[in-house]
Amino acid sequence: EITANGFGTRHSAAGEWVYGYEMAVDPKLRGLRIGQRIYDERKELVEQLDLHGIVIAGRMPGYLRTKRKVDGPKDYLDKVVQGKIRDQVVSFQLKNGFEPLGVLENYLPEDKQSDGHAAHLVWRNPYVDPDEAEDEHFSVYERGLERFDGERLRA
Repeated sequence: EITANGFGTRHSAAGEWVYGYEMAVDPKLRGLRIGQRIYDERKELVEQLDLHGIVIAGRMPGYLRTKRKVDGPKDYLDKVVQGKIRDQVVSFQLKNGFEPLGVLENYLPEDKQSDGHAAHLVWRNPYVDPDEAEDEHFSVYERGLERFDGERLRA
């Protein structure tokens, strides 16, 4: 529901947040800072439009291979944040100033590497008063996000 099955038809021009859709860089071109440049452009756009920030659901592709060493997806995310585990996607997003809000369980069931889960992350526009953009605008619930107006959005 969040992305209208990837079509983006739920877009609201009056919205205060940008939802970050999938981003990928060809493995042959990694190391050229293309991903970093895309994130920088996204953040610059948010700043120019005076929006509150960017909300994303980040894959956790390292989760499946470390699943036996952690106590669930939240513990995995906590260990990535603490630097005890490196996850190629979440670590990159943290490096880009995103902060975790929680885990979206069963977000993308076909994502086997993440065991279907995603990290719920936010980047806050530093030029917007934080009191205007509180965490309560989005909260994690069983399988999606809940907007500040109480409407539930499912993955």
